[in-house]
Amino acid sequence: MRRLTYPLLIALGIVLIFWKITLSGQFTWMNGDDTVQQVLPWLQMQAREWHRWHFPVLDPFHWAGQSLIGQTQPGAVFPWNWLLFLTPLKNGRLQTGYLNAYFVSLHVLGAWAMFLLLRSLGAVRPLAAVGAVLFGGGGFMATVDWPQMLNGALCMPVVLLFWFRFLRAPGRWIFAALAGAAGGCSILAGHHSAPVVILAAVAGVTAYMLFERRPTRRRLIDYGIGLAWFGLFFFLLGAAQILPAVEYWRVSYRFVNAKEPVTFAQQIPYLIHRHFSFGPASLPGLVVSGFYRDTMLDPFLGVCATALAALGFWVYRTRLYARMALFLVVYSLLLAMGENSLLHGVFFARFPLFDKLRNPSMLVLGIHLALIVLAVYGLEAIRRDRVPREGAVWLVRIGGAAIAVLFALWSVDPAKAALAQGLGQFAVNTLALGCILLVPMAAGRRLVLVAVLTLLETGSNSTKGYPDREMGFANFDTLSRYDDIAAFLKSGQHDPSFRISIDDSVVLKNFGDWYGIRQVNGFMGMSINMFREQWRPELDGLLGARYHVGKEPRRPEQVKRFTGTSGVSVWESPEYAPMAWTAHQFERVNEGQLAERYARGWPAVREPMFALAGAASPAVCPGADEVGFQEIGSERASVEVKMACDGLLVYSSAFLPGWEAHVDGQPAAIIEAYGKLMAVAVPEGTHKVTFRYAPVSVRAGALLSLGGLLALFGWLWISRQRERESRDRPRPVAT
Repeated sequence: MRRLTYPLLIALGIVLIFWKITLSGQFTWMNGDDTVQQVLPWLQMQAREWHRWHFPVLDPFHWAGQSLIGQTQPGAVFPWNWLLFLTPLKNGRLQTGYLNAYFVSLHVLGAWAMFLLLRSLGAVRPLAAVGAVLFGGGGFMATVDWPQMLNGALCMPVVLLFWFRFLRAPGRWIFAALAGAAGGCSILAGHHSAPVVILAAVAGVTAYMLFERRPTRRRLIDYGIGLAWFGLFFFLLGAAQILPAVEYWRVSYRFVNAKEPVTFAQQIPYLIHRHFSFGPASLPGLVVSGFYRDTMLDPFLGVCATALAALGFWVYRTRLYARMALFLVVYSLLLAMGENSLLHGVFFARFPLFDKLRNPSMLVLGIHLALIVLAVYGLEAIRRDRVPREGAVWLVRIGGAAIAVLFALWSVDPAKAALAQGLGQFAVNTLALGCILLVPMAAGRRLVLVAVLTLLETGSNSTKGYPDREMGFANFDTLSRYDDIAAFLKSGQHDPSFRISIDDSVVLKNFGDWYGIRQVNGFMGMSINMFREQWRPELDGLLGARYHVGKEPRRPEQVKRFTGTSGVSVWESPEYAPMAWTAHQFERVNEGQLAERYARGWPAVREPMFALAGAASPAVCPGADEVGFQEIGSERASVEVKMACDGLLVYSSAFLPGWEAHVDGQPAAIIEAYGKLMAVAVPEGTHKVTFRYAPVSVRAGALLSLGGLLALFGWLWISRQRERESRDRPRPVAT
């Protein structure tokens, strides 16, 4: 039970820091635009499928069917998300209480991971617990509210824990493998930012160790082998996400705030890195809450934690890991500064995947982690009563000067002084910390006061931006604003050939994912073929959009069928494509001819069926074909078709790698019909045609990850057995 004391205290500390969502029902963390438009619909869609005992691989409710697992950010293969998906639903939806518990649990896991890292660096349990709460409840973990990013970030302390152990004993390859496995788990989380930050950190601390120690041939070989083991298990544990992602990224676009989306093979324009860099003008934001303007992420950690970090380095600068932590702070800062740093430019040009990290300010994660390590060293210095008086005096002076500045502002313009809350908090905390360090008292009492002050500063800022009900949940409320529209649409869904288009300027962008209604457009996750001429209203008919949801019709011929309490209406199209149809003419076209073909609209665009590649020789006959669905699901469809003569069967789902087609049980080649959908050649007569989405990348990735995990456990077991045998082996007695 004693071993659980500090983990439980850490969890309690995180719960108290996030009191607004754990102890009060008046606040929410789920009000961000991305959270409402993307994250929650992704989670809701997966929870709905899990409760049907189905592990979703394809998202049929988004852009006519896109790879869910390939998009990565939905976090489909992150085990901790699975627990959320299995929580009880209420009226078919994830419950707010469970979502809050899930969100807070991510911070608890991050804090526990940091506790293990600090303990491995020699920190005593109470101080390691304080540092753990600082990491899990403050800094990066408090600033970011995207779960897919938090899931990856909480792996970083574990990676560094095992990598530091390997660097201490380069021959222990198991530690390199464990570090790589933890890094691979960060890929499963769903976002690429944390894995890139982790890889950059591992590269940096390894280079630093070569600088600290003489780079002998033996050490270079050991480090090289260790990096190989790290890379192998990084890939193996992350393969369940890596392989499907690479397969999907090859045929999809990524939207990066540039004029045009980019493919995986293209570098993100450096202008985007420049825009999201952590500029020098935002450096004071580390200690002054809200003092940042040229970076996407709030860099605030707190003056107490930062001052303790300075104290820790000054007192323990002879310790290897204190110097390494300072190096990691400076190194991460230089990378985070983007165009203001030559180092960032070199990494952008040459470091693998670094150019995909469009937001360099994400490297604040490395800055905060290293500063917290140094802050724990600072607490250790206080515990041992090794605080230089000069430093405490300077803190009092700085705090007093900040208060003087506030009074000066108040005398000139009281309104401006009232707005300087961050500076006021900085002044009070700096002055309080300096006084605690100056006033004579027992070291233990001083340590407790400093730790409490530091945690109070962290807790006072971590949830400052959460809105309450009185302020209104402008974004979060949209999740229930269109319930009546969804109910109307579902009540009229009598056949499987049913999709909608939405006006995303007035309606929830991922409406389809949230409500479980097939949608021809959406927010993010778009394959290149679906991007072609996607702005054309005429395309909706080809993609089977029976209804349009918006304040105005998308096409003149649409008729209003329902108006919700939100003022948004449902407009029905008189003509739209079914989920499957036949064609008896085929034509090869080039990219330049697509616009003219799409402009014809449905049903004129139906014949001839055209494609950018492939070949077919259908026959033209006077008879009519008969098409009927036997089964239609998110990843599988079975169609019974009676062809009057040889022709083509079109299935209205986005053409993606991973789809398989069979005609009467025999494999059939899939043609990218109309540059977007799927079609197969079917001979005259009655036939059963099946389409199945079963990417080899998903199966291979899952097997590799499972195999890597089993190999790691086996290696650990053998390693433990050898250690036990070595301890039990009798030692020779000197005579």
